Amino acid sequence: MIKFEVKNDKFVVSAKVIETGKDLVVVIGGGESHIGAVGVSFPTASIINDKLTVTTSIITLPSHKDDVVAKITGEKISKALERKVVVIAGIHFDNISKNDIDEILNCCELLTEKIIRYFSDMRKK
Repeated sequence: MIKFEVKNDKFVVSAKVIETGKDLVVVIGGGESHIGAVGVSFPTASIINDKLTVTTSIITLPSHKDDVVAKITGEKISKALERKVVVIAGIHFDNISKNDIDEILNCCELLTEKIIRYFSDMRKK
């Protein structure tokens, strides 16, 4: 298991990544971590032009909004690394504003970039 973390002045968002064969399981949490959504992303050739595309299926638990993180993160990692990816996302901070949500999503974006960079570099070795 490989751990990643992104911090800003107010929030810490982390990921634990497990390689299972060629596939990845990514568990993303922050604040009061939990399971809010699960996404499965997998790369495939487009039926239109044979370019790489990613298909994602999401299960979101009632009253949760973590599907946004599961979908975006899974698709970006899957496309960049050409691997199947499962993302389990659960981020909860009390009394946050719209601006706070944007900051948290930015942390998730940076976290995703760290994961992609790490596994891209590992592939080159």
